[in-house]
Amino acid sequence: MTSATYPWVDVLGRKHECGPSLSPYVAVGITVGGRSETLHMPDHFEDGGSALEVRAVIGDGSLIVVIATHPGNEEVPEPSTILMVARRSDDAPFVVHVWHELYPRALDHFGLADESPADQLPGRSRTS
Repeated sequence: MTSATYPWVDVLGRKHECGPSLSPYVAVGITVGGRSETLHMPDHFEDGGSALEVRAVIGDGSLIVVIATHPGNEEVPEPSTILMVARRSDDAPFVVHVWHELYPRALDHFGLADESPADQLPGRSRTS
């Protein structure tokens, strides 16, 4: 594999924050394996999760990965792409324990973007 053919990667790097959540948690409805479930996640955007758009849920056991987007608001003005890892808690809902903002182009490379920045680059398409 040459450097021209290396896959695009979002390198998460070293952890820079961890500990008790700095935001209160909110409950959001999601679909996991065809079932309606509840996801408890940090209310980082201070809108109760109302503008969150879930793009993908991977897994259907006690551990799931959620990829979502948020358009931004007064508190966080830029759009965000979020990767969350959640575990089912003892009382049934999934609770987010990993929250990481991804580079926005990650959606394109996952095939989850509505409009792709890569489509606008010469010699690139959603399939390349």
